[in-house]
Amino acid sequence: MKRLFSLILVCTMILALFSACSGNQSANEESEQNQQVAEENNAAETATDEATTDEATAEEATPAEDTGPAPELSIMVQNHPAWPFNEKWLIWDSLEQGANVKLKRYPIQGNWWETIPLIVASGDMPDVFWMGGMFKQYGPEGAVINLFDHLGEMPNFSKFIEENPDVIKSMLAADGQLYGAPSANAFPALQDFHMYREDIFKKNNIPVPQNYDEFYSALKKLKELYPDSTPWVFWGLNYLNSLTLNFDTSLDYYFNKNTNSVAYGPIDDSFKEMLVFLNKLYKEKLISQEFLTMDGKMIDDLITSGKAFVYNGYINNMDTYNTNVRQTNPEFTLAHMAPPKGPNGTQVHSEGYYFYGEGLSVSSNSKNKDAAIKFIDWLYGDEGKTAASWGIEGKTFNVVDGKKQFVKEISDLKTATAEYGLKSPGTYTDFDNDMNVALLSAEAKTAVEEGMKYVAPQTLPLSYTPEETEVRSIKGEAIYKYMEENITKFILGQKPLSEWDSYVEGIKKLGLDEMIKIETDAYNRTQSLQLP
Repeated sequence: MKRLFSLILVCTMILALFSACSGNQSANEESEQNQQVAEENNAAETATDEATTDEATAEEATPAEDTGPAPELSIMVQNHPAWPFNEKWLIWDSLEQGANVKLKRYPIQGNWWETIPLIVASGDMPDVFWMGGMFKQYGPEGAVINLFDHLGEMPNFSKFIEENPDVIKSMLAADGQLYGAPSANAFPALQDFHMYREDIFKKNNIPVPQNYDEFYSALKKLKELYPDSTPWVFWGLNYLNSLTLNFDTSLDYYFNKNTNSVAYGPIDDSFKEMLVFLNKLYKEKLISQEFLTMDGKMIDDLITSGKAFVYNGYINNMDTYNTNVRQTNPEFTLAHMAPPKGPNGTQVHSEGYYFYGEGLSVSSNSKNKDAAIKFIDWLYGDEGKTAASWGIEGKTFNVVDGKKQFVKEISDLKTATAEYGLKSPGTYTDFDNDMNVALLSAEAKTAVEEGMKYVAPQTLPLSYTPEETEVRSIKGEAIYKYMEENITKFILGQKPLSEWDSYVEGIKKLGLDEMIKIETDAYNRTQSLQLP
């Protein structure tokens, strides 16, 4: 593995020299992740899809057997900018002691979407590999093993498959095989929602808006009362992934139930209607004039200084802001706000986040396949789930009245991850969601209960053939860039919406018909996938 470590260093140097935006789908996903990371860094993360901490009653699963000296496994995990990889994290002791293995760990340096392909191409791969969702691409090429071929050796994982068929289906490659063991339950069905300054709304007798006309009126009133404010804060175009749902469209390709066909959201008339709304808010300075370039700290400053009153962000941030700001302003209350109804009455925060699409793979050229398979299976048992989610009893958590509780030093997920490595990508598979709940306040749990009423079903992630992937990386990316550039201009008023038809024609000329066919084929194929 010395060669592997050297390769990682070389990849890092190359990527540092050639750090231009890669322009593919993965790079766009990375941009969204980096925005999430920055926000989490400025408001400590914790989230959940259920506000309950009922005692777990799962059957005793099969633990890893101690058969003598611990086998050594190389494992490559994500090096996340929010919680940089740490060789001394407690999570490593927790996993090694519980599974009876020695983990020789390597962080993926730099842009992992660019580094992973270089490592795969080198052939010098770790035994256990966190590779984002790229196992769907490299599995059929033979880089990692098909886990379906090893279920006889994986009793815990087999049980997980039986109990979670939809999660497994979301992980299947275009050939119908499974090349990654899913990281499940670490992220909630509801991750983020609308929040508003409840105290400010009540103080000024502003009713909670029920639709976007009322929302506009509320923002307008707030701007009149507080001229130096930015009433509604969000950042970047990624927020449109949620907003488009209430306008019955999408920022991407989607299955239109009205036409029973795949469509491209950014050319829908309803998408144009949404842009008209955003352009009006931008012109009247009801949203930030820097929303495209804002970062977490800028939003943090606006909220904590009382210059922003509606916010779209991660659930955990509500706790963080309320706790911190109330030290100087006891009246400060950031609370859940039901999403305004769209033009046709649609009212959702976001699609549910049930399918994470990432996990652990075993390299095909590993000389320790049996041990690697056994390690992954152990993670799906009760013992592995606890070790990966909570750490070591007495050090990171205690059991009180039959329920796990973090020690006082761990008060939020940011601390749990940054200082102990808990929930860092590549260190878990089936996660214990009670770990997330344990770090929520009663106030936040109530907000989650309310927010869960406005969660839309998640679309099953699609899998693509190599040929489809190639077209998507060229024509698909050209369409995306053209769309992104133009809708930005529409919102900022740099391009009049009277040029909408010309914009739509420009999209079509870039190969939209071919992309619609690819997305339709992938949709139909994914819907027909069956578990063995």
